[in-house]
Amino acid sequence: MSDTPQDTLRLNEQQIREMIELLDKRGAREAGVVKRFNRRFGYGASAAVIVELQQPTGDSLTYRVVAHDLSSTGVGFLHGVFVHSGVPCTVELIALDRERIRVPGTVVRCELVKGRVHFVGVRFDQSIDLSMFVCADDEPVSTPHTTSKDTPRADSAQTVKRLLGELVAHCAAKDCPPAVRKIAGQLVESYNDLLKRAG
Repeated sequence: MSDTPQDTLRLNEQQIREMIELLDKRGAREAGVVKRFNRRFGYGASAAVIVELQQPTGDSLTYRVVAHDLSSTGVGFLHGVFVHSGVPCTVELIALDRERIRVPGTVVRCELVKGRVHFVGVRFDQSIDLSMFVCADDEPVSTPHTTSKDTPRADSAQTVKRLLGELVAHCAAKDCPPAVRKIAGQLVESYNDLLKRAG
């Protein structure tokens, strides 16, 4: 990553904190509906991480982004432009001993947070040793995304999770029939029970 990284966010520290808080609140709301598959940990909310995104031309552009969370299978960060799913990338992570480690992966999520700020989720090509980057006593965090690929049928389960979330959101409307609201609640309970049994 020899090119000078571009900063598309152009946010000060206060604005970054506000975006992180907004993202955390959104993740907490979703976590209240269904359990997450993968334990994700806060990862240097104000620390700049370098990401190299491959372009359709075959060239790569380097960006300075704000990391939000990290798991053994992926990382989430704030970025100032939309990124399409499927884009190959390389993330330069900073280990606890300050060593910079390049990890290849693929963009799997990109959603608008506010204004031009987007949350980008990257799935690593191979799992990393999480203990190299976060302390053992750190608390897991909730985000609106999961990038786990080592959970059986994770893609199908993620689709079910998304549909359940949409159903619950519709049931929050005043004109939602009580019977439908009851069924939605039962579906969420059954889904969470299945996750518990799966371990």
